[in-house]
Amino acid sequence: MTSYAIVGFYLGVNALFFIFLSFKVIGLRQNNQASIGDGDNETLAYRIRAHGNAAEYMPIFFIALSLAAHLGTPPLALHILGVVFTAGRFFHAIWFLKPSLNIKMRIAGMLLTFSAIGLTALGLLAHGIVIMAGGY
Repeated sequence: MTSYAIVGFYLGVNALFFIFLSFKVIGLRQNNQASIGDGDNETLAYRIRAHGNAAEYMPIFFIALSLAAHLGTPPLALHILGVVFTAGRFFHAIWFLKPSLNIKMRIAGMLLTFSAIGLTALGLLAHGIVIMAGGY
C-alpha cells in the first residue's frame, strides 16, 4: 500500500464522517426552519459546532499528513496518525451530537486531534530542519 493510499483512506473516512455531520445539521435546520444560524435551538447549535469544528481541523491535518507521506514518512506512522486523528474527530463530534454524554469524550477527542496534528507538525519541522541543514 502506498503512502498516498494510506492518506487517501483516512481522508475518505473523515470526508464521509464530515458528510454525516453535514446531514445532521441540514436535517435539524429543516425541522426547525432555520436556514441561517441556529434559530435559538441548542441542539442545532451543538450540531453546527460539531460540523464546524470538523471543517476547522480536518484540512490542516490532511495537508500535513499528505506532505508527510510525500516526504517519506513510514506507512505505519501514517496509519497511527490517521487512526489517532480519526478517533479524535469521532469522539469529539459524538459528544456534540449527544451532549448528555460525559464531557471527557469531548476532551479525549480534542487531545487525540491535537496529538495527531502536533506529532505530524513536529515530524515535518524536524524533516525540514534536517534538509535545510544539509543532512539529506
